[in-house]
Amino acid sequence: MPLAPPAGLNPAPSECERRGWGVGCFYTGRPSPKVSVGLVRHMPAPVITIDGPVGSGKSTVGQLLAERRGYLSLDSGLFYRAAALAALRAGADPANADEVLPAIAKLNLEFRPETDGAYYTGVLSGGEDVTEGVYSAAVEAIVSDVSRLPEVRAHLLGEQRRVIGQGGVVAIGRDIGTVVWPEAELKVYLDAPLETRALRKWEQRRADGECIDLASVRQLLETRDRIDSTRADAPLAAANDAVRIDSADSSPADVVAQIEAILRARGLAGGCCGA
Repeated sequence: MPLAPPAGLNPAPSECERRGWGVGCFYTGRPSPKVSVGLVRHMPAPVITIDGPVGSGKSTVGQLLAERRGYLSLDSGLFYRAAALAALRAGADPANADEVLPAIAKLNLEFRPETDGAYYTGVLSGGEDVTEGVYSAAVEAIVSDVSRLPEVRAHLLGEQRRVIGQGGVVAIGRDIGTVVWPEAELKVYLDAPLETRALRKWEQRRADGECIDLASVRQLLETRDRIDSTRADAPLAAANDAVRIDSADSSPADVVAQIEAILRARGLAGGCCGA
């Protein structure tokens, strides 16, 4: 049964909400219990990667799976948001690698599950809680420019590997299983038809108060798919050994159940919660 959204995030239920994908096809329920990353480091727990295109449900599924396992839910986009915030604070041109790289050279990022607030994962930079900052409108406006820079992507690869390597992580992105952490114990490639993904994103944006038609959202996703899958640097692709799951006709809980069945079959289901 889908969990109730927090106060203030309860518009009239949409079709995808009724199917269990949450408010705007995103919210899944309460965040995971707070677990320090330092504690996870001492626990032999696997890394699970979930890659897929926009609207496939990877963030929703990843958050729910992390909650059940007691793992850290880690979206790769948080690294680029943190880099964009550092560039913004330094007054760097977000499209100029020569200016952005010095601003992010000393990034020392930590992530933690959140037990309250609007976010599932808290972000700390040099010990400072920058969670609100990385989700700010100012960062949103420049994060695409920062993330396009190959030099920035190369620099942040090391940061991503450092954090993911501590284990007990559900890592979510587009190139996690192929580039960032190809040694993951379980790699999932989550997909759904374009029409299904467009509906989910349209419902999400409508729930956020944005006035946009479904055809426009479909076109935006089609363009994003083409860019992501054809870029020279770390294109969107399923790892050869990834388990492919189509989320079109399944609820988030159903997809998580499939993943947990695979974990059990591989002897990876022991340890934390939800075994």
